[in-house]
Amino acid sequence: MHTTTGPGALEVLALPFDPARTMVPDSAYANGAPSSPASVAVVAVRDSALQFDTVFQRSRAELNREALALRTQQRASVTYGRAFDLWSKRANEAVKIRATRDRLRAKLTAIDTVKNTASLASTHFPMLGRFPIVQIDAAARRNGGGIVRADLGNGEATLALPARVWWIALKLDDSTALIHLQPITIAVGSSDTLRLPSR
Repeated sequence: MHTTTGPGALEVLALPFDPARTMVPDSAYANGAPSSPASVAVVAVRDSALQFDTVFQRSRAELNREALALRTQQRASVTYGRAFDLWSKRANEAVKIRATRDRLRAKLTAIDTVKNTASLASTHFPMLGRFPIVQIDAAARRNGGGIVRADLGNGEATLALPARVWWIALKLDDSTALIHLQPITIAVGSSDTLRLPSR
């Protein structure tokens, strides 16, 4: 796994029990999904972008109508000068509104890109879910099996495991872990490499 986190901050865990049968993902981390506050924030950004677009479209239509009306006026008159100054100020405000809308739209595009990348990663590396470490430790105690741990350093960790079925997890630096969905069968004298996705 590619990581720039310092040595010892991340761990690879081998679980001697089937987490799908013994654990329920924390609602805030189920399937690696963002927590509900993050979802609310995305909705807020989307709503704001729509509101700014509505205001901009309305302002642009009004400014276009006023620009056509200004064309019929005498440009050398004081009345035209005042009307044009007012129109220019409103046009500048509309430009700022459009820029804000475009920034919000860019943020939504970036969020969608991250979500699509995460979805692609989960297709190739299916995860059971994201769990608090305390929940994993409790499940290990209930199932009478010890977790084998190894620090992740320079993007690698090596685990020496007894021959049996194991489930591999990645402990993150926020005291949660991502668990690989499929079991790994270790035979005597065998070795294997499992590539974990970056966060």
